Amino acid sequence: MIWISGVIIILIGLMGLFFTLATIILILLGVIIFSYGYNNSRRWMKGSKGEKLVAKYLKKLSKEYYVFNDVTLPVKRGNIDHIVVGPNGIFAIETKNISGLFIIDDDEWYYKSHYEVQKSRSQPGKQIKNNVVILLDYLNSNGVNTKKFWINSIVALNNPNIIIEETPKHYDIVQPSEITKFITNTNKTLNRHTLKTIVNLLEPYSRFSNN
Repeated sequence: MIWISGVIIILIGLMGLFFTLATIILILLGVIIFSYGYNNSRRWMKGSKGEKLVAKYLKKLSKEYYVFNDVTLPVKRGNIDHIVVGPNGIFAIETKNISGLFIIDDDEWYYKSHYEVQKSRSQPGKQIKNNVVILLDYLNSNGVNTKKFWINSIVALNNPNIIIEETPKHYDIVQPSEITKFITNTNKTLNRHTLKTIVNLLEPYSRFSNN
């Protein structure tokens, strides 16, 4: 919608190009709005593609697992790409479909170009940690004692081109194709009553759910 608005503004400006200087300013404004909207829409489409890929793999989990995609909790802004609840725990997943070479130093992500290494605009490690805090707050505020279990934090990265200088302490980096294996091999437990309670609390705030 933003880049379409930019096109409309450009067209309006072109209609009056030979009459006032204001129309030229209008065209420039339209170009800026179009560029901003177009670049953001490309990032959104790329991210959406990555989330659909992860959701496709999560469908392979058995019926013991409940999969919630695009979860927006009522406590704070933002969303959690995927939450999986099963007999061996809870898994919060941040999906990143990014290209290029990335260097990961615990929570800090850096992008390496041909000329320099700079701090990445995208910080998935910090994002997933923040999302887990939001999820814990939501569950606690609804009567779930989160001290009795652990929420597994995962960054699903659709890009094998990474260098890990320091292994992250509070989250795991997993390729989408390996995510179901990672989840099923996790050796933790979640009692059935707590599982059902969490499922009921998450279901109203998930855009899509499986299993």
